[in-house]
Amino acid sequence: MHLCKKRMTLSLLFVSFWVAAQAHETLKVQFTNMDPHVGQKFELRIVDKATGKEVGRSSLDAIANHDFEVELEAIDIGGSYWIDFYADLNQNGVYDSPPTDHAWRLELNNAQGDTTLTFSHNTGFTDIGWVYLMTLNITGMNPHQGQLFELRVVDRGDGREIGRMRFFSLNFIDFTVQIPGLQLGRHYVIDFYADLNQNGRYDGPPADHAWRLEAPNVQGDVSLTFSHNTAFTDINWVNALTLQLANMNPHVGQKFEASVIDLYDMREVGRTSLTPIAVPNFSLEIPGIVPDRTYRIDFYADLNQNGQYDSPPADHAWREQFTSSGNTILNFTHNTAFADVQWANVVKLKLTNMNPHVGQKFEARVVDLATGSEIGRTSLSAITQPDFEVSIPGILPGHDYQLDFYADLNQNGLYDGPPADHAWREQFTSNGDVVVEFGHNTNFSNFEWPYLFTLNLSNMNPHLGQKFEMRLVDNDSDNEAGRISLQGIILPDFSVSIPGLRANGNYRVDYYADLNQNGGYDAPPADHAWRDVLAFVAGDTALSFVHNTSFTDIQWPVTTGVERDEAGQVPAAYTLSQNYPNPFNPETAIQFELPENAKVSLTVFNSLGQTVRTLLDQELARGSYRITWDGRNQAGQIQTSGIYFYRIQTDGFVSMRRMVLMR
Repeated sequence: MHLCKKRMTLSLLFVSFWVAAQAHETLKVQFTNMDPHVGQKFELRIVDKATGKEVGRSSLDAIANHDFEVELEAIDIGGSYWIDFYADLNQNGVYDSPPTDHAWRLELNNAQGDTTLTFSHNTGFTDIGWVYLMTLNITGMNPHQGQLFELRVVDRGDGREIGRMRFFSLNFIDFTVQIPGLQLGRHYVIDFYADLNQNGRYDGPPADHAWRLEAPNVQGDVSLTFSHNTAFTDINWVNALTLQLANMNPHVGQKFEASVIDLYDMREVGRTSLTPIAVPNFSLEIPGIVPDRTYRIDFYADLNQNGQYDSPPADHAWREQFTSSGNTILNFTHNTAFADVQWANVVKLKLTNMNPHVGQKFEARVVDLATGSEIGRTSLSAITQPDFEVSIPGILPGHDYQLDFYADLNQNGLYDGPPADHAWREQFTSNGDVVVEFGHNTNFSNFEWPYLFTLNLSNMNPHLGQKFEMRLVDNDSDNEAGRISLQGIILPDFSVSIPGLRANGNYRVDYYADLNQNGGYDAPPADHAWRDVLAFVAGDTALSFVHNTSFTDIQWPVTTGVERDEAGQVPAAYTLSQNYPNPFNPETAIQFELPENAKVSLTVFNSLGQTVRTLLDQELARGSYRITWDGRNQAGQIQTSGIYFYRIQTDGFVSMRRMVLMR
């Protein structure tokens, strides 16, 4: 018996991934001794090892005979594939992991043309993690014949794209699109548009025609219908980067990860991983890029196979930069021009039973407990379903973190302490990527939520390659709320952010570009400096700045201030923590704890034992403290790369640690 899924559907399935139809070779699988499964549902799919994408699938409502064949025209010469299939032993209509259902995986490597594989029933089962098929039947697209058409499917719970397709020119007014990747119980959105103005990219309606459909609580394969209408939705389309890698032979069998960073604001727009690399030539897709922005992509192969990133040559890592004009293809061939990409891991917060907060704003942020520095934050304008996930990149192995998050119960757009809003705090230690699971409860935490200040700068062409610094100062207390430093401005238009605003606060924002490039601040016109003022802050605040010559002498201070953790518990013992970051450039934070009031001296020495800088020499009350060294000596001169030591001394305690400055 020959089982052949409808050619039209399979062809369109293939088109949905590969954009253009082409002839393929035939894979035939001959099954024998399937007696235990006669009368049961049977499904099979073929996955390309090089892309991780499905290239074909077939299904039987019921196996009619213990010996049968499945035939699919879906493979290419030279390609390598996984063939996953299962029989629905418990006959509930969906896939269940063995032994509930019986499932297997075959492999085909380096196909040489039409291929026949044989399989005889056995109990060497494999959990194939079956995914379900989304089928969209589209009709009446007459207004868009000849136009670009794109579609993507996104998991509404975690924002992860499961698949996309593109027709460069729509040749049919009625057609079917199929995208696999659905999982049981998940909620999906299907975004698609036709490029009505034919400029080759997405524009919000009515310039282009765009729509959104939803598939909630998936219980298997999903079939939707759509007929052209004018109920448009601005879907905020994002393009995808395809990274095509060649000659990665040294890394077959190893873990691989990649991350795309928007150089405008240094935010990660997407990441992906393979565990492991299956073939030496492969590609992966990362959605999230938009036209006319410049990005970098960091990626590495886990050469030493310890499961996490290590600087080259322990692992092999690379960095590439590109400017997007839409969907982008980046080609890479293995080489030894390694880059230390300083890979950061991600924490994923998985929330369940958040029913009381559906429709409300949600925010989360991660703080490094050793330094008090915010690592990253994320925000949802509205929670769309009770169970969802958010991710924050930036965590490092061996560090302890605090995760604060809240739902805006009173819906005033701001954080208010419980019970006005519902807020929680979790702590975790990172040994790589971390998953924090949280079920809604009333064990609220009352913490301070600092709002975010963002400065969007443009036309900074005179300062490309120069150091840039910005700090936020509370005008009411004259205390610094935060600062940020860039070693070199990369793009003329960029954005920087500092957390630390409090509601109804008044602030000044000081920032400068190091025009004379001596590594420090000098009053204008030697350096270019500006000041903005914020009054009665009401939540997150953003300002726009266009380069001008209305300079202000902002009297930038040398970084020597010590900060006390007012909310922390009284320490039980003296401690001096390892500085962070380490190695560092341009500055690093040092934390120490005092169990009693003491006169404290904190000094930096070079490798010859010579005093470089006295950071602190004063009486302090008991508590936890943090101080920053900016890599300068007592005279304000920039120090060279090398090994330095810092020592704390009180009447009853002396401790010293080593740190590395890398210019």
